[in-house]
Amino acid sequence: MRLYFLKPFECDQKYCFVRGYFMHSTKLMRGGAVLADMKEYNDEFVEYKLDEEKGGLLVGDFITNYNSHLLLTKACAEAIVGGFKTGPIELVPARVKNEKGRVHVKDVIVLHPIEALDCLDWEHSDIGGDDSYRLVRIFGKWKLKASSISIELDLMRVKGVPYYIFSERLVDFIKQRGFTNFPFDDVQLS
Repeated sequence: MRLYFLKPFECDQKYCFVRGYFMHSTKLMRGGAVLADMKEYNDEFVEYKLDEEKGGLLVGDFITNYNSHLLLTKACAEAIVGGFKTGPIELVPARVKNEKGRVHVKDVIVLHPIEALDCLDWEHSDIGGDDSYRLVRIFGKWKLKASSISIELDLMRVKGVPYYIFSERLVDFIKQRGFTNFPFDDVQLS
């Protein structure tokens, strides 16, 4: 079994980079259903702001962000959901606005795995200092326990890991379809 993680900080700088600071960000980052909360607060979209200094104006199929959200073009998200096993997910409507408040990208979705799997090898991972929310250090080393991973899932959120985990078949599909701005690296297994 070969797994990959999306390296969100090494995306191509010609593609747009966005920032998002909003009420639902924590659930989108850690897991948990968010669509019901959005409905309760009459939030139609999760809204991101284009950082016009950090990245370019081209829209990649993965939209670079520091929020640890899997922000994808609608076509990419639908292709993944339509052909791969993701576990429980939500497709959260989103949009990207520029500094002037105009919509720069309207057909984007946060592909949001609701549940986080507990398969991190805590003993062989560099963990940050926050005991209330244990998380792998952003540039630390980490491993997943192979015996705790479902080989049937193609897209996963892992408890304590700020990255999304992709199966080899899903990575191959993304590359074959020519979806852009997806820098992957191997996941280390123990």
